[in-house]
Amino acid sequence: MFDWLYTLLRNIIEFFYGVTHSYGVAIILLTVVIKLVLYPLTIKQIKSMREMAKIQPLVKELQQKYKNNPQELNKKTMELYKEHGVNPFGGCLPMLIQLPILWILFRLLNGYNFGGAKFLGLWDLSKPDPYYVLPILIVVLSFLQQKVMSPGDDTSQNKTMLIIMPLFIGYISLKLPTGVVLYWGISSFLDIILRYYIDFKSKKSAVS
Repeated sequence: MFDWLYTLLRNIIEFFYGVTHSYGVAIILLTVVIKLVLYPLTIKQIKSMREMAKIQPLVKELQQKYKNNPQELNKKTMELYKEHGVNPFGGCLPMLIQLPILWILFRLLNGYNFGGAKFLGLWDLSKPDPYYVLPILIVVLSFLQQKVMSPGDDTSQNKTMLIIMPLFIGYISLKLPTGVVLYWGISSFLDIILRYYIDFKSKKSAVS
């Protein structure tokens, strides 16, 4: 079903490799292209998650008030979302749309023949990182990404996920080809930068 997308991503990598003569740089440039294409969806996702974070104190009040009445809690919560113009699924739908692209890209990089090409003279892009540098960076970036994506969410569940999820991703990265981990790391880094950029623009607009 998505063979055309697989072929397109592979051709883009080959194009960037022809220009830069580096598969590592080609993967970085491909990641930037994907982020630019998905920019509208990412903006929508970030804004939705930010609006959800703003009304979390009100949601908690409702949970305390109607903790013994699930039906009324659900009704009041939906009324709260409607009152503030928040779509509770707004942060999930853009991510679901991106999943096929991410899956194809991981499949492409995981099975790609880089011909022993090394990034920065150290990493064989077709094999796991023997120095554990990139998996450690992935853990740090994943932690920061979750932190900036869900500001103000200080629930115990979120605090637990802040620790468990980055460690889990880091563990997976130990076994993945460096090409895949490189894409994952650059993608997370760009998400963090984009979040700060959107927040900066929002604050600037509010001041003006």
